[in-house]
Amino acid sequence: IHFVLDLVKFKRPRRMALRLMSQFILLEGGSQDFTSLLDQLNSLAQTAIHIKIEILQMVLGLFQLESHQKTVFRNMCGFHYLISVLATTIGSLAPKKSHPWDKVPSSAVLKLVQLVFLVLVSAMQDDPA
Repeated sequence: IHFVLDLVKFKRPRRMALRLMSQFILLEGGSQDFTSLLDQLNSLAQTAIHIKIEILQMVLGLFQLESHQKTVFRNMCGFHYLISVLATTIGSLAPKKSHPWDKVPSSAVLKLVQLVFLVLVSAMQDDPA
């Protein structure tokens, strides 16, 4: 699992690594692998916006594939991870950006913030049985 998570940091194998992670999470019940994935999300550099976006898109996909993953997410305090991602964006949308945000496009940060709230809302919604 950790080898696959290490591949997420690199652009070329990232998409395949995230697909493998989603399969691990879906096949094995997911809580330990899900936790590892969210730990990876929070251990990334604050300006690794594109990687965070792809991880959050995968989380949304997991919720759509198997609504039980929402319960897993809630039980493992997934909301704390989301708030942590939001906290890392402080100062990124300031009118006068300073390092490290001066090289990150505001549109990417806005997309990340939007995805955080989409995951948040989706995780709070219970699907009908």
